[in-house]
Amino acid sequence: MMISNFFDDGTHITLWEPTALIEQAQDAGFKLRTQGVVNDRFLEDTLMAAGMDRRDEELMLYGFWSKSDWSDYFIFERTP
Repeated sequence: MMISNFFDDGTHITLWEPTALIEQAQDAGFKLRTQGVVNDRFLEDTLMAAGMDRRDEELMLYGFWSKSDWSDYFIFERTP
């Protein structure tokens, strides 16, 4: 199954808005160090091709997420 919508994955409960996530983390004593989009332009075509060749949906999914800038990341640091 191609997961292209947050709610396609039954383990996903709440879709946080980035600002709300950052505020929640700051309230808990964390400082945002960096944030961005998970992608690897060098591997995404290879992942998708290997996924199709091997009928490996997970590899295809990772390539698709990279191509579509589907996944965000946030790195927080605990503040003293």
